[in-house]
Amino acid sequence: MYLETVANMSNRHEFASRVDTDNIVSQNLMEKLGFQPYGLSEFLMVV
Repeated sequence: MYLETVANMSNRHEFASRVDTDNIVSQNLMEKLGFQPYGLSEFLMVV
């Protein structure tokens, strides 16, 4: 509901989210909200 409200107010219908690679619970939540995996972010990679 929140994303729908923001989309309608801003006229934007694509959003991005960063989720830690080992945070399966958040990954499942993002999938449930309709997000799709886009790849790995260098920001989250630990060397």
